[in-house]
Parts: sequence; structure tokens; C-alpha cells
Amino acid sequence: MSNMMPQVPEVNRGVWGDLEEYCRELVQQGKELYIIAGPVGSKGSIGKKEMIAVPAKTWKVIVVLDRPGLGVLGITANTRAIAVSMPNDASVKGSGWKSFRVSVRQVERDTGLNFLSNVPPQVQQVIESKVDSQ
Repeated sequence: MSNMMPQVPEVNRGVWGDLEEYCRELVQQGKELYIIAGPVGSKGSIGKKEMIAVPAKTWKVIVVLDRPGLGVLGITANTRAIAVSMPNDASVKGSGWKSFRVSVRQVERDTGLNFLSNVPPQVQQVIESKVDSQ
């Protein structure tokens, strides 16, 4: 389960799926995306043979590069970063993914992870403190 996590249908088929579709649109526009996603918290478990933890929230961080092929060297203080954090429950129904945007810094606080650690600290600080508004 390194590339999946239990999500309620309203998340998986709804706002999460819409965000994944938006990512595909960005790639079709010629953008290069770096994406990491995961669970946070726990709201029990599912399964009969093996118990699988169900996350309380799901999050995703997307770094959007306008010039593909540059990798980390293409990340500047103006680079777009999209971060979302959404509850893994039916309350998301009828909401667009944009309503769950947060800063990368917020996802770091929630998860204990450190994103963009390979870019200069001053660039990391700027990118991680913004909430995407495009």
C-alpha cells in the first residue's frame, strides 16, 4: 500500500479525483509536476484479515514547474506550490478541491515532514508560506 490509502468515496471520487484531473490538465499544458501525498491522523481501521489504518485527513503537495527538465534548479521563489489538506469523510461532498488549499508549511506542521528541503532556505521559506490562489 505504498501508493494508496483508504478514502471515503466523497474524497476519492470527488475532490481528490478533481484535483488529480487538474494535475493532468497542468501536465497537458506543458508543466512538470512533483507530487507527494499521504495520510495524517487515524479514524480507525478496516479489513478482515489485515487491519488497515483509515486516515482522518488526506493531504497532497504539488510543485508546478513551468519549464520541464530543470528539476530542483527550476524552483524559484515564484514557483507555484499547491497544498491541500482535507478531512477523510463525507463532509467534503459538494466542495471543490480549492476550498481545502493550505500552505505547504501547514502540511508540514500536520505531518512532521519537511518538503522542499533541497532548495535554498530563502526560496523554501517563500514557497512554503504561501497558500495557492490560482
